[in-house]
Amino acid sequence: MARAEAVMSRSRVLVCRRNVGGTACDHGTDWSRGWVILRADASHPTAAVVRMWGGNQSMAVTGPHAGLSFQPNGMTATAASFSISAPECSGPRVRKLVVSLVGTTRRDKGECR
Repeated sequence: MARAEAVMSRSRVLVCRRNVGGTACDHGTDWSRGWVILRADASHPTAAVVRMWGGNQSMAVTGPHAGLSFQPNGMTATAASFSISAPECSGPRVRKLVVSLVGTTRRDKGECR
């Protein structure tokens, strides 16, 4: 959804761990509290909330510390991955969402730690 918003609005879009109010980013790797999609462009220098999701405290969700930024062409500045698992995870039950530099995603399975 963030990539599509970047392409459609022709602006930079950031998906990041949300702050308590759901209005801005709160840097960190624990995304269990939820995340927010923000759009910023030359005509709107202040980031506008496109969409916000509340967290699920019963799941462990980790993502990039500073979020993930999509450029107007749909590409990212850096590849990133997100991991989702249950707190009592064991074996190959971690699910990963991997985002490439060109903005495409794939799902992978991983081992619990």
